[in-house]
Amino acid sequence: MSSITKQLLIDQNIEMCSFINTASMNILRDLLKRGRREGKEIKLWQFRITKKSTENYEYEKCEHMNNKYMIWSTPKGFDQYRNDINVCLIHDTDNVDICIMTKSTLPPRNHWTSEWVDTVALKLIGNLTLSSNTLCKICEYKSWNIGAKCQPIKKVTLRKFIVNMVNAVDTLT
Repeated sequence: MSSITKQLLIDQNIEMCSFINTASMNILRDLLKRGRREGKEIKLWQFRITKKSTENYEYEKCEHMNNKYMIWSTPKGFDQYRNDINVCLIHDTDNVDICIMTKSTLPPRNHWTSEWVDTVALKLIGNLTLSSNTLCKICEYKSWNIGAKCQPIKKVTLRKFIVNMVNAVDTLT
């Protein structure tokens, strides 16, 4: 493969990532409008994918790609936000999946080893090409808590997240 072909592929990949980021940000803006229209708060959550949770999360993404439900164990404290629009930012070192998280009546997966009984359904609605560290700064944290737990983001609202994201993109380009 020639260096020109390689560069074209890299450029196309960058353009595609930019397109997906823009589309995902527009989806988040639409969620703000939906929240206002329905009189609901929008609660942000974050979940960091670790070596231990990678296999389970990849399984759930495959379920989603096969038109089945993605589920996860219900996060601690979720019940106080169950009537809100819950947006979960699921991130690894360089990508953030954006999911809507709702209460589910589905049982836990047979392969789960934990004692969790309650589940939440995850609906994948977007993706951001963003490092975990950059996401952390956008959410106005110095670092993420250690451990693979789904946790509420308390320092920023969705509106502030979008503003910070736009500012971060401006400084990265």
